[in-house]
Amino acid sequence: MTKMLIKIENGTINAYATKAFIKRAQTFGTPEFYEWRAACKEFGKVVNLVVISRNAAANANKNLTYENMTTYMGTLENAGAYLKEFETMKLRSKVQPNPSKFVLDWFKATFPHYKESNIFNDDNNVIELSNEKKSA
Repeated sequence: MTKMLIKIENGTINAYATKAFIKRAQTFGTPEFYEWRAACKEFGKVVNLVVISRNAAANANKNLTYENMTTYMGTLENAGAYLKEFETMKLRSKVQPNPSKFVLDWFKATFPHYKESNIFNDDNNVIELSNEKKSA
């Protein structure tokens, strides 16, 4: 059974539901139908229906594989040190409940600006931008 969430925001009643919930709510006799009917009865016709996507976060890391992380780190000035640390993190991740997430979290913490345009030096290595330079 899919879920629906009702929130009151700034005096407006919003019902957040997935496409699957909306589709099932249109079929008489389904649990979703009765849940939607109960919400309309309780809150009236002032309910705004907002469709939510269940896979919004899944696509954020779609192309961030170990191979692509290695390629990115290979373009940095301190590539050797980063690659060695990356291999260490991969080994440490083996005992974690979710090894891929452990390595991904480390990568994002180490390289918060990896998606942005890079500045290259004379040797075609990426010059890392520190947080101080990015905020200025």
